[in-house]
Amino acid sequence: MNIGEKFLPVGTVLLLKGGKKRVMIIGLCPAANGVMYDYAGCLFPEGVIDPEKTLLFNHDQIEQVFHMGLKDEEQKKFDTKLKEELAKQQSATPTEQPQNIAPVEMPSHVVNNTNELNDFELDKIEV
Repeated sequence: MNIGEKFLPVGTVLLLKGGKKRVMIIGLCPAANGVMYDYAGCLFPEGVIDPEKTLLFNHDQIEQVFHMGLKDEEQKKFDTKLKEELAKQQSATPTEQPQNIAPVEMPSHVVNNTNELNDFELDKIEV
């Protein structure tokens, strides 16, 4: 299945480059340690077992899409609005940035190397 343009809808099941375990997108534009990523995900089919084990990754790390999440009118409007807001943020000078909005920090695991993901198996998650 074609990877498509970013941002893929929530519910999309994919494989990251070099990965062995599939991931499902559970959120868009999460931030951790002051860095924004394209996606938040969880292992598939296990789902979110431990919120501290949320995976953060970028669109260019996706190798293959197995299942595309729901793309209806609501999702299309959201996608358009998200891209507009991101374009505004990128074109704004630092003084124009909204001062009262901060990314939500959440415990997570940033996927830098898919070998890490391969070790991120269900039996290694402390519940």
